[in-house]
Amino acid sequence: MTRAFLKSLKGRETQNLILRSAWLILLAAAILTVAGCYETDVEVINASSAAAVYGLPGTYNKESGGTMTISAVPDSNDYRFRDVSKEGTASTGYIRAVPLRDNLYIVQVKYDNDAIYYLLFYQFTYDSSGAHYRELEAKAEEKRLDQIAQQYSVKIDWDSFDFVPYLSGSSSNILAFLRAHASLSFSSSTAK
Repeated sequence: MTRAFLKSLKGRETQNLILRSAWLILLAAAILTVAGCYETDVEVINASSAAAVYGLPGTYNKESGGTMTISAVPDSNDYRFRDVSKEGTASTGYIRAVPLRDNLYIVQVKYDNDAIYYLLFYQFTYDSSGAHYRELEAKAEEKRLDQIAQQYSVKIDWDSFDFVPYLSGSSSNILAFLRAHASLSFSSSTAK
């Protein structure tokens, strides 16, 4: 009887662990979706189309803890980054940006050890305390974004493996689709 009871408890612990893991994965997916991020496997912003962003280099404290250090690459409009989590784990890669409107940019992030390109919208601001950036999300329903994508021969996979909308199409068409976001309104997350 005791052995059966312990086996039953062990089974419940495994179920609880699986449920907790599933909850964390869904939470992470919700955060990524809310962030307004797209991903693709083609380079969308090439070196010749990237723009310089005044005041971007520097070290930023992240709201979740840790830091993001961005440095300019000499003789280019590329930027290198080093993202250090609050636990001390570091990731590196590069950032390229093109202006969308005002101080709002389309930003391409490529981690050094990843084949995927992440495409986001950032607003850069400057005040007496230094440079700040905010990640923005287009305020539009999936149906509206699908309509815009179709105009530019871009396909959005809303159900991709990691829950980040995946874009398929040529680099130039994806960039045109992203530029079409200029007509949309954006909501912002907290300043970085």
